[in-house]
Amino acid sequence: MSRLAIVGSGIAGLGLAYYLRDQFDITIYEKDGRVGGHTHTVVVPEGAADIPIDTGFMVFNHETYPNLIRLFAALKVPTKKTDMSFSVQNIPRQLEFAGASFNRLFGDRKNLLNLSFWKMLIQLDRFNKEATQALEDPDCATMTLMQYVRKRNYGDDFLNWYLVPMSSALWSTAPDKILNFPAKTLLRFFQNHGLLGATTQHQWWTVEGGSRGVREAPFVHAACCAQTAPGCDRSQAQCSRRQSQHHRR
Repeated sequence: MSRLAIVGSGIAGLGLAYYLRDQFDITIYEKDGRVGGHTHTVVVPEGAADIPIDTGFMVFNHETYPNLIRLFAALKVPTKKTDMSFSVQNIPRQLEFAGASFNRLFGDRKNLLNLSFWKMLIQLDRFNKEATQALEDPDCATMTLMQYVRKRNYGDDFLNWYLVPMSSALWSTAPDKILNFPAKTLLRFFQNHGLLGATTQHQWWTVEGGSRGVREAPFVHAACCAQTAPGCDRSQAQCSRRQSQHHRR
């Protein structure tokens, strides 16, 4: 059987190992002392119950992730519907709002009389409407997020109150660093995930019991296992259809 190396034990690496397990003798390399990558669940005790909290991968939708849905079905990973929310608090400007509905946007009723806030919403609507066409603009392919906002004159309030907080949250990136993020990549992500309108959002789903269920399922079904040597920053797991093997490096 031919040998195959997969770098990274996140959901992409584990999914690949699962689907190719009958064709290759697979070795997965992972630099961290745990398996899962972005798929990581921390269990926090709360009273008499243990609450699973995901620190990375949390949600998915059926429209954008057909291959992930196929993997979940094959592994019988239990999933359920969930909601995603977005809120912003800007202390210097004494501004606070949330998304998803008119009432949440104006949960702080002072926003009704805030002219800057209304202007930001107008720019947000323009951003959403122009995003799809902008993806076909050759200039957009080389722009950072900051350059894109400046070129189209969306304004600082739109940038600081909406786009930076939303983008930073989605990509788990510091606000100052997200300004250098490729504009086209971000716009494509917004488009694929239905984030370019008030009524375009997809139904969100999550894994029951936390994303650890995804991390564990491929190892159970593909007969894979991993072990990390103390003091070593690299795990190595070997997978095959017939047996599991442990390695320390």
